[in-house]
Amino acid sequence: MRILSAEKTCLHPGKTLIVLFLLLVMIFSGVACTEKTIPDRAEELTRFSAHGFYGFDTLTYILAYLPSAEEFERLNALVEDRLSYYNELYTAFEPSDNYVNVFDLNDRAGHICQDLEPDLFNLLSVAVELAKASEGAFNPAMGRLTGLWKEAGAISRARPDEAYIPDELSLKEAGKHMDYLKLRLEPEDKSVQFLDDQMRLDLGAMAKGYAVELLAKDIQKAGFNHVLLSVGGNVRAIGSKPEGQAWQVGIQDPELHDQVLETLEICDGAVVTSGVYERNFSYEGKLCHHIIDPQTLYPSERYLSVSLIGPDSGLADALATALFNLDEDKGNALAEKYGYQVIRVFPDGKVHHFTPLEK
Repeated sequence: MRILSAEKTCLHPGKTLIVLFLLLVMIFSGVACTEKTIPDRAEELTRFSAHGFYGFDTLTYILAYLPSAEEFERLNALVEDRLSYYNELYTAFEPSDNYVNVFDLNDRAGHICQDLEPDLFNLLSVAVELAKASEGAFNPAMGRLTGLWKEAGAISRARPDEAYIPDELSLKEAGKHMDYLKLRLEPEDKSVQFLDDQMRLDLGAMAKGYAVELLAKDIQKAGFNHVLLSVGGNVRAIGSKPEGQAWQVGIQDPELHDQVLETLEICDGAVVTSGVYERNFSYEGKLCHHIIDPQTLYPSERYLSVSLIGPDSGLADALATALFNLDEDKGNALAEKYGYQVIRVFPDGKVHHFTPLEK
């Protein structure tokens, strides 16, 4: 079991805990989640936490209130097993010995791949629907384009004196092969075919959040009710704190990375942030980050960070990228459609909030 550290502390009513999830701060308060919450007796539960590399090339943090160490071991094993499976299925970096995965789909571009795992086929289906809804601001078919920027970023971070950005001709050529409507999906036999054999998938803007959402459902089915997860900053609450209290999640300040911009109260929900401070590099004094605007073919310049708050981690992940590439009015209309709150931080430091109308 790949646990880097684990701790347990008896839960005492009224005690305040602060846990740092990478640079997202989880602050625990006494705010009630809902009148329908049926709390456990707090004195019977113990706080457990652990972190480790379970998949998606990022640290996963687990915080849970449980009756015993054995139950926490069961939870930890479940998280490790399921994240490892989802990572193997969704990765574009290496083939799988067990399943047809994203790497295989890209490697067999132009051919029909049948009998995909439902968890992969369903992700592709949702991704295409979100691409349509966002008019391509979220685009799962940008693999050739994002591949150019990922290669430039890897070299530029490793050898800053050799930093570069992709040349315009290469970017425009890649931009010709990112039409998500040319991804043919057949539900009957769960088959996929690229109608453009030069197109490549990149599900990085959604796969981790989608996996976290599936994991949350796995955790709920296993009977765990008081769990907080952070997988590379994708935060998902399963249930509430004991006694029905809300979790409070801190949004990272995109300029002061060790500071909290503001805190949010959530139960059974997700908080996902996309920001320019992740996987970036400098070229000729300009910051280049990993969120590529499909219209310009260059890193998006509208915002420093965009946070989505709502019930589904996968949808929040994809929407965070889409809204990063949309102006505020269009982004708000998309968030309204799905019922998600939005927090944007602009380059001048201004913070704008959007809350959808209750349906």
